Amino acid sequence: MKQIKRIVPIIVIFCMLFSTTAFGAVKKPGKVEIISVEGNSVGITVKFKPQNGSVWYKLYYSEDEDFGYKSCIVNKTGSAFVSLDANKTYYVKMRAYKKVDGKRYWGPYSNVYTVTTKNPKPDMLMTIRKINNSVFALAAYPSDFGY
Repeated sequence: MKQIKRIVPIIVIFCMLFSTTAFGAVKKPGKVEIISVEGNSVGITVKFKPQNGSVWYKLYYSEDEDFGYKSCIVNKTGSAFVSLDANKTYYVKMRAYKKVDGKRYWGPYSNVYTVTTKNPKPDMLMTIRKINNSVFALAAYPSDFGY
């Protein structure tokens, strides 16, 4: 019985020192700082400042600012690309999370950013005209019109 009384405090101290989740020792990630959000004809590109530590990121996007957000997990490199429809406005936000012992610890959401995807650039513009019962096809490249 005396040996058990001696071992119990040692086990408690060992758990406190080497357990990452003991007594609330896990520090949650901070707020993600988004550097830029750009839209193009095939989607959006988000650049953000990576955080230190073993942190993962989740990107949320929606056509409505208040609800209906879809999400995707983002790598740790500091940039993300999401393929979306052209010529639409999207709202984008991010948050970081940390995985410890199979549990996720979430940080706060970033600010919400608005981005509009662009129309796809045509390879060639084609116009067909009928003049005096003759059909003419007029072709021009987008660079002629400033695309």
